[in-house]
Amino acid sequence: MPCFFSSSPCSFLSPLCLILLTLFHPFFLTYLLPPLSSSILFSVRFSLPLPHSLLRLAGVLSRLALDDAILHRQLNISRFSPRVAGENDFLQNVINKVIAAKEVNHKGQGDVRNDIYVTLVQGDFDKGSKTTPKNVEVTMSVHDEDGKKLENVIFPGAGDEGILEYKSVIYYQVKQPRWFETIKVTALYSTRRVAIPIEDVNRSHLRFTFKHRSSQDCKDKSEKSFALSFVKLMRYDGTTLRDGEHDLIVYKAEAKKLEDSVMYLSLASTKPEMEERNPLSGKNSQSLGSFSISKDSFQISTLVCSTKLTQNVDLLGLLKWRSNTSLLQQNLRHLMKVEGGEVVKFLQDTLDALFNIMMENSDSETFDTLVFDALVFIIGLIADRKFHHFNPVLETYISKHFSATLAYTKLTKVLKNYVDHAEKQAEQLLKALKALEYIFKFIVRSRVLFNQLYENKGESDFMESLRSLFASFNAMMNSSADGTGGVKGAALKYVPTIVNDLKLVFDPKELSKLFSEFILKVPQGRLVKQKLNCIIDIVHSDLFIQHDCREILLPLMTEQLKLHLENQEELESCCQLLSDILEVLYGKDVDINFRTLLLPPNGSGECVISAFTTYVIACRSTHIPDIPADLKSASSAG
Repeated sequence: MPCFFSSSPCSFLSPLCLILLTLFHPFFLTYLLPPLSSSILFSVRFSLPLPHSLLRLAGVLSRLALDDAILHRQLNISRFSPRVAGENDFLQNVINKVIAAKEVNHKGQGDVRNDIYVTLVQGDFDKGSKTTPKNVEVTMSVHDEDGKKLENVIFPGAGDEGILEYKSVIYYQVKQPRWFETIKVTALYSTRRVAIPIEDVNRSHLRFTFKHRSSQDCKDKSEKSFALSFVKLMRYDGTTLRDGEHDLIVYKAEAKKLEDSVMYLSLASTKPEMEERNPLSGKNSQSLGSFSISKDSFQISTLVCSTKLTQNVDLLGLLKWRSNTSLLQQNLRHLMKVEGGEVVKFLQDTLDALFNIMMENSDSETFDTLVFDALVFIIGLIADRKFHHFNPVLETYISKHFSATLAYTKLTKVLKNYVDHAEKQAEQLLKALKALEYIFKFIVRSRVLFNQLYENKGESDFMESLRSLFASFNAMMNSSADGTGGVKGAALKYVPTIVNDLKLVFDPKELSKLFSEFILKVPQGRLVKQKLNCIIDIVHSDLFIQHDCREILLPLMTEQLKLHLENQEELESCCQLLSDILEVLYGKDVDINFRTLLLPPNGSGECVISAFTTYVIACRSTHIPDIPADLKSASSAG
């Protein structure tokens, strides 16, 4: 005999039944107990007195229900909610924070998740020929397009085993039942359970059948489903069912025909879909066959948490670019308009698609710039505070999954083209410079993979391409063209970020010379602070730790220090630079005598002494920290 909830709970449920329901039905615990707890636990309308132990148990369960409701609330927000939270509602503020924190389906590299959460929201069922409203039970199941019921794909709760179908709670003689029961449908291969194969999701749909349940066993056995609703998991454009509420059409037919998927799958499942099929008439002109549209209504809500199933048609177009290469340029442009949260969820698949496009068109430059821009867009997303926790995912992708051995050639060429045309493409170049660190991580990793495969083949061409790129940077820095001030400042800020990676595939001494030339090309009296900050970043790079590189860099640095200290320019940055130089030189990681570093054999230490003396004069009115003994003796010797 079915178990019922009445529209007047206190009249039909004994206290003990209520407590048992909370134990065995998690959705009752989550959604019905909190608003009823106070009246149930303390109402004088109960005909049976509550034992003290049961009263305490119900109180504990009520508190657990409140905690659980907060966790599940995000799946059940609906315009049908009987309670509208105010702006100062503490519980609603907590819920909003939880929703904001869970806006993106965060995943670790290699993790796969393909879950669709389905919530039975509410319905409105006509009583028909009956004198009282029906006792409606909803049965949800998952079927393929041939009508075969898929097994073990529905999970009623965390830790539960998969089931064949889910049956809702039954409300006794309630015309407008409201369930708010959430079930998970999984599309995933797993060693522990069987679920919908990912490639079969586009062939699957959810079926909801409605059945009147009688309180008399003899009558209940003869009851059959009187109506049906359904919704496909994939839309016609290949994207996954949209998140949010769905008002499903309720179809009536004979019970046997309700099970014939071939007949009902040709019909519209929602009212908006029906309007799309008949935009002019606004009426249903589709052939219903043996089905008729009921006046009843039924609403569900869905939430997709997936690393493989996207709801964005533009992103889907890129991920499946091989299926229609004529739209590839359009798909690449549209990628940069896709909401960031959707892109980072599919980070590895998106990057794979971009580099596959580049590799499979290695003889053509048609898509190089668009792929480069798309890569810059993705790197820019991850640099955003909202998605900064995806940085490790990107790092892992580069080190473990990236495999485009020819990408370094194309990425370097596009970047050089942007630098060469800085005045015309300042906006694109500025974005590229902000992403420069990771662009070079891809370039370096690509070259390393190429070397492993072809044993340093094309080494001279690679070196020459980097020299040419730095020459372009130098020309840009020395240019007097209008509108390039912003990109020059950005270059000084972001070029040092590539040093540690680039020295893995490029001679460190030559890299030090290239950097020195880059600094010397900054126009006199302009971008002084940015230039000094750039030099500070190099001081903290791996180049400055190497003695042979330091012999090249130190004279440049001390010369720049002397110049700007004497001109009283950006004294704070000058002091910071001098302090950082001395700190590195005097550190335990530099295994060499401090005096030898300060006064190297070629006599370049004279600049350090001169700069230090000027520094003391410029800062004589301020507090000077204790000077190391070696520096004092060097200064007096000078």
